[in-house]
Amino acid sequence: MNGANFTKDAASGEIPKEPSVKRLINFLRRIYADLLAGRVLLHPILLTAVFLAAKFGTLYVIDEKILGSGYDLGIFGEFAYYIFFDFVAGAFFIILCAHVIYATSKVQSLKILRKILLAVILASCALGYFASDVNYQKLGVLEAFLIASLICICIYSVATEISNDRSNAVFWGFAYVLNYIGALFVIFHAQAAEVVAVILIILCPLAWTFYFKYEFQKSLAKDAASNDEILNSANGDEISKSKARTES
Repeated sequence: MNGANFTKDAASGEIPKEPSVKRLINFLRRIYADLLAGRVLLHPILLTAVFLAAKFGTLYVIDEKILGSGYDLGIFGEFAYYIFFDFVAGAFFIILCAHVIYATSKVQSLKILRKILLAVILASCALGYFASDVNYQKLGVLEAFLIASLICICIYSVATEISNDRSNAVFWGFAYVLNYIGALFVIFHAQAAEVVAVILIILCPLAWTFYFKYEFQKSLAKDAASNDEILNSANGDEISKSKARTES
C-alpha cells in the first residue's frame, strides 16, 4: 500500500510528505542541537516561555516560601515591590540576551568583570542582611539584591558596548526603560487593566526575543563572513608561499 502511494506520488511529480510525528521529532532535535550550541535565541517562543516561567516561579518562591504571605514589605509598598522586581527581572533578561550576542568568550576582560559583579551582588546581599532590623533581614537581602543587580546590569551593559564595536547593549537598555514606562502607562489608562497587563506581560518579552533572534542571526552571518575572509586570506598566503618555493 505504501509502495503504491509512493509510486503514485512519484508519477505525479509530488514529494511525499514527511509524517507529522517524524517532523516533530526532527524539530525537537534541532531545538536540542541549538540549545547545546548556545543558539537559544533562534527560538524566541521557547525563550519567552522559559523567561516567564522563571520570573513567576522565582516570584512565587520569594513570596510564599521565603517572605511568606502577608509579610511587611518595608520601604517598598506591595505594588512598588512587584514593579521593581518585574523591572529588574526584565533587565536581567535583556542583558543576558545581549551577552549571548555580543560578549563572546574571546573577551577576557568581561569574564573578570562578571566575577567582580557577582561578588558585588553577593556582598550587597550580606550588607542588606546585617544592616536590616532583625525582623526585616530577609527583606533587606531582597532589596539589596535588586538594587545591586540593577547597578551591575548597567555596568555590564556599558562594558559590553565598549568591548564590542557592533554592540547595542546600552541602546537596548534605554529602549527597555522606555518600553517598560510605556507598558505601565497603557496599563494604568486601560479599562480592563488586568487583561491588558497579562497581554503585555507576554507580548513585550516575545517582541524582544524576536528582535534578538534577528540580531543574533545578523551576528552569526557577520562572524561567518569574517571567518571566510580569514580562511581565504590564509589559503592565499599558502598558495603564495607554495609558488615562491616552486619558483626557487
